[in-house]
Amino acid sequence: MEVLISIGILAVGLTAVITIIPAAGSQAQKALTETNKANVGLAALNDAITRGILTPPGAPPFVVDPIGNVAFAGLSLQTIGSLDQKLPADEVFRSQDDVTYTLENSGQDDPAQSMFYQPGDAKRMSEGVYSWLATLVPQGGENYLLSVVSFHRRDATAAASQQVTAVSGSNSITFPWNGSNGSFRETFPRGSVVLLHDTSGPRWEWRRIIFPAFNENNDSDASDNEGQLMFDADVSVSSGTTTVYAFSGAVGVAERLVRLEGTSPWTQ
Repeated sequence: MEVLISIGILAVGLTAVITIIPAAGSQAQKALTETNKANVGLAALNDAITRGILTPPGAPPFVVDPIGNVAFAGLSLQTIGSLDQKLPADEVFRSQDDVTYTLENSGQDDPAQSMFYQPGDAKRMSEGVYSWLATLVPQGGENYLLSVVSFHRRDATAAASQQVTAVSGSNSITFPWNGSNGSFRETFPRGSVVLLHDTSGPRWEWRRIIFPAFNENNDSDASDNEGQLMFDADVSVSSGTTTVYAFSGAVGVAERLVRLEGTSPWTQ
């Protein structure tokens, strides 16, 4: 009897361990994404300034996004450093830190692309799953807000947009959602970053979602459903004049208050 009881206890313990393994892997992946998005955002901020985003060819507000290459939210599309949709832009706006590799005797196939551009080159090929875009918007006076949005496995589809119908408290918005609960949570996952554009300002604010809520007001009519988002910081937008834009794969934002660089003997 004691042996049977011991076997039962052992079986329960092993089952618990097996259950924890997938959850631990998921948490490890989330931690890796959080670390990489921070590194990409901070590095891209300095990279954008170095490449001349503070001496832009056009006046702000604008977005620099050669990967998506689509204007949105009243932002004009600009380029920096003569970078366009070709290979140089892809090299700059995609992180090169996630290098391609295979483990020996692991049974893995070789990478889909060569590890090196040409034989003898020292440049390692990367997975390119992390990328970024930058926006520059006025903040009053001579101040501008430079925002760098980090992406993980970015989807090339256009951003989803919804008109905001209510602003609750200081950090929550509500808008109609005609889709299902699943589609809502896929479009606005917790931890993702969205853009709020208020045309009355105008104002542009990037915010991270800390709590998405789907309110199904009528089981038979999806047009009555609402989506609610709570953010990690206060918002200063108004209902009726604000649109929320959701970008697939947007996982983080790094921001810095800056001033445009003028022409001087030091900048020529």
